[in-house]
Amino acid sequence: MPTLTVDLGDELDAFVDRMVAEGVFSTADEVLRVALERLAAEEEEWEKVRAGIMIGLEQAGRCEVIEGEEAFRRLREKYFERA
Repeated sequence: MPTLTVDLGDELDAFVDRMVAEGVFSTADEVLRVALERLAAEEEEWEKVRAGIMIGLEQAGRCEVIEGEEAFRRLREKYFERA
């Protein structure tokens, strides 16, 4: 596996050291690996949001829209009333 040298700066370096010292992670490598995995997952989620927005804009351009109250009802049902 290739080695990458990164200058984190004092604040982030201290954060990494603290995470290891507190036993949250075993090594600095693990801290950085998990941080990058989380960043990648976050970016993937944002891509889904952006894709959804583009679909919505395209639908709106074709006048394929629903009233606001109906949209909010569907969102509440999908994300909050299932639980």
